[in-house]
Amino acid sequence: MFGTSNALVLYNEQKKIRSEGSDLPNISYMNIVQFKIQVVEDLVGSSISDLFDTSCEHVHEHVAVPIEGGVRSRCAYCALMSRMCRTRFQCIVCGVPLCAMGSGKVENDCFSQAHKTEDRRQMVCTKFREMQKKNRKQK
Repeated sequence: MFGTSNALVLYNEQKKIRSEGSDLPNISYMNIVQFKIQVVEDLVGSSISDLFDTSCEHVHEHVAVPIEGGVRSRCAYCALMSRMCRTRFQCIVCGVPLCAMGSGKVENDCFSQAHKTEDRRQMVCTKFREMQKKNRKQK
């Protein structure tokens, strides 16, 4: 973090020096967030928006999305494996909360494991429905 802050200061100073000799009246300096996004885009070679598909046009695909309202729910796959874990992600198709590292494309995260086979997905969905019933009875 400290390195990018120093790099931003140097970048803005260089921009200021270059603009002093030209007829550019208003210089727009980058803030730290804009600078970090630009660094990532330059390293990756494409824009951030191109890297992540945030549209919902592929609703038939099982994709990990954040649970509305930032709510944390118990991961259904962890519950199936007798583990206790809370997550902020759920499958857009199943509606089941599952741990997801990044986009859910890591082979050993709960999202990928739960969707590995149709039988496993059905078991996780069943476990989630049981958890919902249990929660309703406790309230």
